Formats: sequence, structure tokens, C-alpha cells
Amino acid sequence: MGYRGMGSLSYTAMHNLIDKGANILSLADWNDARLILAIVKGGSFSAAAQALGLDQATVSRRIGALEGAAGRPLFERRRRGAQPTPAGLALAELAERMAGEAEAFERALSTLSRSMGRTVTIAASEGIISYLIAPALLHGSVGPLISDQDKFQGRLPSLSFVAEENSSGADISILTLGPDQVPSTRSAMRVRKIGTMKFTPVASKAYLERTGMPKSFDDIVNFEILDHSRYKSDKGLSPWNELIAARSNGPNLVVDTTSGFYIPLISGCGIALLPPYAPLYEESLTILDVAAPLMAIELWLAAHEDSLREPAVRTVYDAVAQMFLSSRWFR
Repeated sequence: MGYRGMGSLSYTAMHNLIDKGANILSLADWNDARLILAIVKGGSFSAAAQALGLDQATVSRRIGALEGAAGRPLFERRRRGAQPTPAGLALAELAERMAGEAEAFERALSTLSRSMGRTVTIAASEGIISYLIAPALLHGSVGPLISDQDKFQGRLPSLSFVAEENSSGADISILTLGPDQVPSTRSAMRVRKIGTMKFTPVASKAYLERTGMPKSFDDIVNFEILDHSRYKSDKGLSPWNELIAARSNGPNLVVDTTSGFYIPLISGCGIALLPPYAPLYEESLTILDVAAPLMAIELWLAAHEDSLREPAVRTVYDAVAQMFLSSRWFR
């Protein structure tokens, strides 16, 4: 700032006074520091008043109050202006440091605001996007991730969803793995397990009224079966895949999306494997009353550590994690 040529109270002396209990400055708010700085820069009370949009009487009154708190004059009033005393000069130098920090604070706040305006991309399977995270994050819909008492109300940036096979450019990925598997990721990736998605055989009530309930899980082989093509790659669903393999002609219908067999399933075309919350979406569906083996996949949340430094990405990452971890359906 270049004030030292005017003579000043050194920082060491200032701190010594503070250590002795001297009340050098009782700072009411940042505007008091700005006022001292404006007088030193402008050279007079009137110049500071004009720069800050105040009247000169207000400037005089506030400086008087500050000098009362300091216990000594901060400025020498002269006919052509105001000259800082050593105490006033030391405070002005500190005030300029505060001004620099305030500017840095405002820049950081602006950066955070712009960052929240960016679009965050999430990669996941079609079923997880369509029935879980998209309804929850975009609409706060009541479902497996959100209850009536705990709707997600956080402010989120814009979101984009892509299929898991296109996850290379995504900010966040939801990975599905078999039991006892862990993600194979680069060291810069941050992953955390967010839950277990269990599966169970379901059918429409109308279908079971027509065919009767299977006597056991293995008896499902004698009924019409609707299957998802991706189930074959999920090791956690081996009992279901083995059951289908036992059929000489395979399943009655194979689809490549979860939504693809919802209409046939609801229409009463057969039995399908779905998470146990499926009846939440369609009351005509029911879980089969048979003892089924454990079938499940593990869900992991992954994001690069550089992406997580961005507030928008971190906000979404934490929101997704919290929703899954707090839901009883994924424990």
C-alpha cells in the first residue's frame, strides 16, 4: 500500500498493545475497516464520504466512535484533509489486507455460484436411472429412495443421465457388481459402496389368478418367464440364470431394458425378476410367495477426485449417496 513512509505503529507494537489488553479497535463490521481505508486513500473525510456514498457527518461520527474504542486519535484533522496517525495508519494497512481477503471471498463465492450452474452427468443402468435416481433427483418423487417424511429438498445443479456403457465422460457413475466384488478403478477415483439391490420373482396378480402360485422357486421353470438380457452378466443373479438355463427353450421374452418388460409383465404375460420395491410403481404386481435364494447386486458410487473438487459434482455425489444409504430397500 506504501503508507510506511508516513510513519506507522508497527505490527509488533500493535500486537503488544493487544496482548496487554489495550482496546485498539472494536470492529463493529467490515464497513468500519472500509471507512478507515477510504479516508487514508482519499486524504479527507469528504472524499471518503463521496467514495462510500455517505454524508460527511456520518463519517465524522463513525470515526469518532472508532477513536473512542481505540483510546487514541486515528486521524489528524487538518484544514485541507485528514492525515492518519501511526495508529490509524497501522489499522489502514490491516484494513487493506482485509480488503484483499474480502475480494478473494467474493471471487470464491462467484466461482461456487457458477459451478452450481454447470450440468453434472450421471452414468448408471437404465433401470437405476429410470426408476430411482432420475425421479428422486429431478422431482423428489416418493419411491424406494425417498419417503413422504423425507423428500429430497436440496438445491441441485442441472443433471444429465447416460447409460453405464457411456460412463467414460460422466462426472459420477453408479456401478453394479456381484457380491464380494470391488470396483476396479484408477487410484484417482473415489468409490464408496452405497447399498445392495436385492431381486425377487414378481408377477401380476391377474397372471397368478390364472395360473396359480408356483410351489417353489424351482417350479417357476414351468411358468412363462420374462427376462432381462443384462441379468446374464450379473453374478449375483446366478440362481435366476440357472433356472432359465434349465428350460429347454429359454425364456418366453427377453428384453434389453427394465421398462421393456413392464408392460408385458403388468399385462399378465409371465414372471420376471425385479427388486422387491417393484409393487411401489405398479400395484397390480406382487412378489411370489416362494422361498427364493438370495439374489443381489452391490451398488457403488464412483467419481474422479478432480471432479469432486467441483461443488456441483460434490453436491450431487453426496445427495445420491445419502439417498441410497438412508433407504431401507438397499440395506
